[in-house]
Amino acid sequence: MLIDRAVRERPDLMAARAAAQASQARVGVAQGQALPSLVVSGTGAGTYFFNRPLSTQQGNSYSATIGLQIPLFSGWSQIYDVRAATATARAADERRKGVEQLVIFQVFNSFYALRTATQRVRTSGDLLASAVQSEQVALGRYRAGAGSLLDLLTAQAVLADARAQVIEARLTWYTTLAQLGHDAGILGLDGRSGLHLQTDSSGPNR
Repeated sequence: MLIDRAVRERPDLMAARAAAQASQARVGVAQGQALPSLVVSGTGAGTYFFNRPLSTQQGNSYSATIGLQIPLFSGWSQIYDVRAATATARAADERRKGVEQLVIFQVFNSFYALRTATQRVRTSGDLLASAVQSEQVALGRYRAGAGSLLDLLTAQAVLADARAQVIEARLTWYTTLAQLGHDAGILGLDGRSGLHLQTDSSGPNR
């Protein structure tokens, strides 16, 4: 689903696709200019005769011409134009394919980076819970006279480090979420993502 949406809505891929379509359209224009063209023209004329009766003083004549215009004397310019347009269209289509492959890779990479960040948040939460418990035990032992000040300070240092890891893990999680929203083409202008995450997702389904 994420890959399908990215391929459909990523602005850079949409631009590459539009450029490829425009280049292909120019091939059709160049080919049309190299083909014979039908030329149709017509004329009309009126003639007045003053020395005739009133009913026959005016005479009308019409003519039409149909011709076939063949670009025989334009050298090889039309052929070169067609070849150049075709080469440009092929290059634009290859760029489109390259951007599409890059988009797919970025979505996969960002998705699994988010899964790693999610696991890191869980692990840091577990470490924080363990550090809180250890600090409470060390504090209780110190107050009871059964533990040393060094043990308490060590436990407090471990707790402070665990809290820092939780903050860092959450920051990384939000960053990777935003990156996935960008790569999938669903990050809004207000910075909000339309992602609805499921922690048991196995992959960025097409």
